[in-house]
Amino acid sequence: MKIIFYVSVPILLMIAMLPIVPGEFARMAIFALITLAALLIIKAGKLDWFLFTFGFVVMSFFEYIFVATSVETFLQRTYLGVMPLWLPILWGYSFVALRRGIREIEIKFIK
Repeated sequence: MKIIFYVSVPILLMIAMLPIVPGEFARMAIFALITLAALLIIKAGKLDWFLFTFGFVVMSFFEYIFVATSVETFLQRTYLGVMPLWLPILWGYSFVALRRGIREIEIKFIK
């Protein structure tokens, strides 16, 4: 179960940095570095890279729809004119973390 904690740490770091790091470009760069480090430390395979890209693209699309339908609003609208630059990076890594967490749960409880 330590794996679940380890894959969650990058997300917790990114969220904790939001009020600390000023500027969208700085946040985006830091989030990208955290994500890259997390993917390299726990040796990302092809599926991890695919899931990161899939989460980045698909959640960008859905966030765009949410904002367009006034379900959500963002003060920072740099990416696609509707959301912060750093948000798709967070979503992308979240997909990877979810898969890694689910895999660990399956190993511990199902098999």
